[in-house]
Amino acid sequence: MDAVNQYQVFDTSTDSYVDCEVCIDTHDEHLVSIEDNWMPALYELAAPLAQEAKDQEHLKVMLTDQNIVDVGWDWSAIVSQEDEFFTRKTFYLLVDGVVEGVLHAKFPKAALLTAGASLVYVDFLAAAPWNRALTNQAPKFKSVGSSLITHTICFSEEMGCGGIIGLHSLIEAEPFYQRIGMIRIGPDPDYENMTYFEFNEAGIRGFSSKAKQ
Repeated sequence: MDAVNQYQVFDTSTDSYVDCEVCIDTHDEHLVSIEDNWMPALYELAAPLAQEAKDQEHLKVMLTDQNIVDVGWDWSAIVSQEDEFFTRKTFYLLVDGVVEGVLHAKFPKAALLTAGASLVYVDFLAAAPWNRALTNQAPKFKSVGSSLITHTICFSEEMGCGGIIGLHSLIEAEPFYQRIGMIRIGPDPDYENMTYFEFNEAGIRGFSSKAKQ
């Protein structure tokens, strides 16, 4: 397991930044933590919506609106899937040993904005349920997603991809990716019309300089 201790997240209960680490591993302990702690919280939030939904499509819309669309994600399956075309890595953001966010990536993929370049593709990204701005709930920790993106940019550099990353965004996450400087390329008909975003070199520099402030 490889831990990088150079990030911080904002603790809203103390109005201060706290240290966190991002681990790259294939151990079961973090998956168990997600299953035991995240999933019950997500199911509790989703249960009343499931009762109100007219059909599955309506439920999906409501889950998206409430920022809990990942209630159906199986992180054990995501992490363990085999791929003959890409290398896969999972990054866990920890505060005092507790999983506060997770990002699954695969690489190398061809970049669209930088000719001839490869990138690290962000396949899945989620913060713990208590770190989201939900109805009647302020997040416990802020900057979880941006810290994981920062780590993925560093990882992309280490893998010879120049720090470039790309991803398809859930609707509710699009403002976040635009805010951090990723380029919105547009809906991808080959990926359920999800909007594709990518960092170009200028965007990476801008995001990295803000992250260091």
